[in-house]
Parts: sequence; structure tokens; C-alpha cells
Amino acid sequence: MINFDFYKNCYGCRNCENICPVQAIKMIENEEGFLVPSIDKNKCINCGRCDKACPYLNFEEKNDLLIKEWYGMYNKKIDECLKSSSGAIFPAISNGFIEAGGEIVGCIWSNNMEPIHICASSKEVVDKMRGSKYVQSDLKDVVKIVKEKTKYTKILFTGTPCQIAAVKGYVGNNENLYTCALICEGVPSNRVWQKYKNDIEKKYNSKMIKANFRNKEISWESPLAVYEFENGKKSKNMSFNSDEYVVAFLEGLMYRESCYNCQYKGNGHNADIIIGDLWGATKEQKEKSKNKGISLVIINTEKGKEILEKINDTVMIENVDKNRAIENNKLLMKPIKKHENKIKFYNKIDKMKIRKNFRNNLNKTIFKGKLKNCLYKIGVFEKIKNKVR
Repeated sequence: MINFDFYKNCYGCRNCENICPVQAIKMIENEEGFLVPSIDKNKCINCGRCDKACPYLNFEEKNDLLIKEWYGMYNKKIDECLKSSSGAIFPAISNGFIEAGGEIVGCIWSNNMEPIHICASSKEVVDKMRGSKYVQSDLKDVVKIVKEKTKYTKILFTGTPCQIAAVKGYVGNNENLYTCALICEGVPSNRVWQKYKNDIEKKYNSKMIKANFRNKEISWESPLAVYEFENGKKSKNMSFNSDEYVVAFLEGLMYRESCYNCQYKGNGHNADIIIGDLWGATKEQKEKSKNKGISLVIINTEKGKEILEKINDTVMIENVDKNRAIENNKLLMKPIKKHENKIKFYNKIDKMKIRKNFRNNLNKTIFKGKLKNCLYKIGVFEKIKNKVR
């Protein structure tokens, strides 16, 4: 029977719940809105299956990873890059995998704007997996589906590094399972996101139907947070850092506690391929991509090479200096630092309006973002920026 500090170390993957043969484990929300196990000791038969499937208990550092091939990549179709968070490599990978007869497991927004993992074999559905979702996705029972499907077809599972560890822990070694990890900053709880979403919906008097945290209307390096509603309206901040939710995300205010102690950084990565933004791209690389996004792609295994071979004709590939990439993508190697007001923020999560709670704990950072947003709207920000340069 799993027995450790669930608040501090649980990743919320549901492996223990999904693998229990007597349904003795149920995932419940803790006081911060994160899923943690609740164990019925009267039902538990001490079979140990939950221990063996737990990504926290079965972490194993892979000292031979992060040694293979490091690339900067972007889709040859610039319009594809515009619709994606970075270089539109996930759409290229997923399309190539589907065309070869495989299926994709990834994260989409549900009808209630909750991020969930599903399995799909059509490009239309997989296209909904595109884009960053700054909240923890619920795996539900998708690992069961993956285990069944990998008996007869190839599956590419995409998610955070801890989710990769979860699916591997549940499915076991399987030649039909391929994995693609995202460079992860951390995951806020769905409770925080729903409170923020509901507040925005009240402001626009309509149900939210789409959230794009990385809109590239300006550029890849200066993204916008854009929310769309049923009534046709859009909420658009001209500065990425003027959206309270995004600021809280970037500042590390509201992550799951295990994110601040994440094992799956550096040599802890265990995916076949890792993708994220190529922060620190050279001026030449930015010009070639028209500053619409470049992805950092790290190939860790032979399966990763196989995935890359399927997309060679659809992407531009640049060699990347490993040390430069690591220096500018620090979250690849170590967890984010916990914000000093994290506990204070969650203590007020059900007692104070969410946006006021954000402002109380991130006042200076939000003020700077709002100021930048105002300067954008009156058309002087770029002039000031160019003068500073």
C-alpha cells in the first residue's frame, strides 16, 4: 500500500487508483484542488500493485539520457507555427505518426474547459491537442486504454515528464509505446483555473470556449493570452505579463507541491523525445523562422530517432549548442523555485475572489504587466523598446 507524503510528493497521475484490483483507492481533491489518493484500508489487500506503478516511488535516474541529439526545429509551414506555442513540432510529429498507422494520446480542452488526456487517431481530433495548457491535465483512465491498445498498435503518448513516467509505470516495457515529453514548468490546480475562468466569463457574460495562452499575434517571444467566448467576444491582453493567471503561472505561485521537488528533471527525463521552446535561439535562427517559434527537440532513444525520421520532410532542422540550450532552458534541468506566497495564496483560494488573490500576492509583477499592456494599446511600447535598444 502506497505510504508517503501525498501533499509533498504525489504527482496526481491516478496510477494507484487505476491499478488497484479491489477499488480501495480513490483520487480526491486536497485543500489546494490537486488530486491525491484516499485509501480505504478495510478494502486494501496489500497486493503492492500501487507501489509498483507509482512514478514517485519508482523514480530511477537515467544517467545516459540527455546525451543524444539536440536540435532546433520549426515547421516549414509558417501558418502552422502561428497556431502552435513554439515551432509546431507536435503537429508534425503527430501527423507523421498517424500516417504511419499509429494513434496519439494527448491533452485537449473538455466542454467545460478542463484539460483531459484522450486517445485519438484522426488529425482533426489531434489538432485540438495543439498549444500549451497552463493547468494540470487529468489522465483519468487513459493509461488503461494505452495498455490495451499497445497490444496491437503503436501509441505515441505526450505529456509532462511525470505523466510519461506514469504511463510507463502502468503499461510496462512495450515496443508499441512511444513517448514525447514537454519541457514542463509546473502545473496549477484545476480549481484555480476554473475560478479564474468563471471570473472572466462573468466579465464577458458568456461561456469560454477557447483559451490560448501563447497567441503569436505579435511574435513568439511576446505572446498574448487570448480567451474566446460563445458570444463571439475575445479577451486579449496585449502583454503576456498583464494576465493575472499567466503571471501567477510564470512566477511559480500556484503549482502542485511535487513540482517544486520534481524528480523528472535533468537525467530524470525518461521520454523517447523531449520538446519545448528553444529559448536562447540565435538571431539567425529567429530570422529564418520569421520569429514565429522554434522548438528545442531532444532525441533520447532509438524510438525518438524513429519519430524524427517520420517528419524530416516537413520541418526545418537546425543544430543546437547543448550548453547554450541548457543555459536558456533551466527548467529542463531543475524544478522551479516555489513562490514565497504560495501557501498564503492557497489559504485564501476559497475565501477571496481569485483575481484579488492574485493581485495581493503578485502586486508588483502584475502592475508592470498592466503598464506594459497600456503602453501597447496607445502605441508607444515599441518606440520605447527600440530606444532602449
